[in-house]
Amino acid sequence: MKQFDHLTFHFSQYLALLAIGRLNSAAHHLALALDQAQNKKRPRLTAALLLHAGQLHMKQEHFQKAIHAFDNGLRILKNDASFNLENVVDQLVVQHKGYVGTPEQLPDLYLPQAVKDLKKAENDAALPIRLLMSTGVCHLEQNQDELALNYYKILLEYVGVTEHQDLMQTALTNAAELYRRRGDLSQATILLDQAFELLGTDPPPDKASIPFSIRAAILYRMGTWLEAVKWYEKAISSYEQTDDRRGLARTLVNLATIYLDMLSDYDKATPLLEKALSLSEVANDTINQAFANRGLALCFLNNEPEKAI
Repeated sequence: MKQFDHLTFHFSQYLALLAIGRLNSAAHHLALALDQAQNKKRPRLTAALLLHAGQLHMKQEHFQKAIHAFDNGLRILKNDASFNLENVVDQLVVQHKGYVGTPEQLPDLYLPQAVKDLKKAENDAALPIRLLMSTGVCHLEQNQDELALNYYKILLEYVGVTEHQDLMQTALTNAAELYRRRGDLSQATILLDQAFELLGTDPPPDKASIPFSIRAAILYRMGTWLEAVKWYEKAISSYEQTDDRRGLARTLVNLATIYLDMLSDYDKATPLLEKALSLSEVANDTINQAFANRGLALCFLNNEPEKAI
């Protein structure tokens, strides 16, 4: 009689519960799967499951727990000679809270998907890249820009990243956003141009929307507002072909901001902000709701003052 595989059972339960949004129950089964992987002394699989655990924590907005999971995964892989991670892990200086970051509106950022199949996950050559990138995104979500940039610098220098074009393009895109936020528009443009080279001439919408949006944001900071409008419109068109409500809503607000602050075109800004507000409410994005409401108040003050109250 075949022995019952507790590891596969708990991982399957985790995936099923995750799919229907039962995050706490999913976390319970994932923790049990992790225990099984550790007991069976399968370090690569343990690291792969820690990638899942970190991304689950991010869905729950438990960012410090997510960083802890990702870092633990990297430490486990440090002893795996095939990944050559010893220098990488040694460079990651453990730092604590204290980064204020920037109050600016952010485009949605890439988070690489964890491999779902257990066997594929255990043999995933890109596992350390996914862990590094996920930690960088986690710091970005907390506006810890310098910490995030540290991870992306290390990632872009990691010898294995060039073998994975999609992940390389993602890393370049996110690093470009970080340099934009620091005000280094020249370096941001260089990295984003490299990302576009990897995207090709006709990228799919789910790959194009974020780079388009960051290109627009760079042009906006350069003062070329009409060019920025064109790129935001391209980003919106791409987002509308995906299910990323959060990214679409934030891009709509960014475009509306140009119409409000630079072009004083309140008629064009109003429908963008109304759509952004509706999408933000569905996505439970309270930060973007605040930006959308602020913009609508400015529109109403100029066109219909009684609605601004």
